[in-house]
Amino acid sequence: MRPFFEVWFLRLKMIPLKRERWATVVKLGEMVYECFTQGKLELKREEFEEEWQKILSLEEEIEELEERIHLLRGEGQRKRCVTCGKYIDKSALYCSHCGAYQGK
Repeated sequence: MRPFFEVWFLRLKMIPLKRERWATVVKLGEMVYECFTQGKLELKREEFEEEWQKILSLEEEIEELEERIHLLRGEGQRKRCVTCGKYIDKSALYCSHCGAYQGK
């Protein structure tokens, strides 16, 4: 498959993942809102763990697809941030996502 079509296919594959991520974020927000409207001021992580894990999983899938697109375009391999794990430029001293120093 030519790179152009592979990139197109990968972008197409991302659409439902991004929709599902957004729907899960909205659901999580609704759950938090519901807790506050019911007067429940303390939130327990366990109540939201399933949705939170689902969001993280979807974000990881999307990021992997974006990295594959990056490589197909011939833009070279990137490294992962030592703190947050997001892909960043190989020469970056600081993470563009979390701001963490990357060392030498």
